[in-house]
Amino acid sequence: MKEQGTKFKDDCQLREMAEMLASYWLKKEDICKMFNIENTRTAREKISIIANELPVISSSKREGYKVATDTDDIELLKRADRELESRIKALQKRRKPLKKEIAKRSAASEK
Repeated sequence: MKEQGTKFKDDCQLREMAEMLASYWLKKEDICKMFNIENTRTAREKISIIANELPVISSSKREGYKVATDTDDIELLKRADRELESRIKALQKRRKPLKKEIAKRSAASEK
């Protein structure tokens, strides 16, 4: 897939990871083993970098991650998008109590 080659030309590991993810569903643990990464948190960070450039699919119905290609079913892409939207909404709800607390403390410190 030439798109991956141009996106990560300065980072061989990310380019190879994106190419592998375009061909296979990989779990964080698989990525750690394949790319000699010490922990799954670092693997997730690398997946996140790729996902900011390429359409990475993750789904609650299937373990792992995959870069979307022309052969992937559009319903899979739509489901992944809906799951992301659901997470965004959940995070927005979690922010409300934090924002209230920040506002309360800001008002108290102004007195």
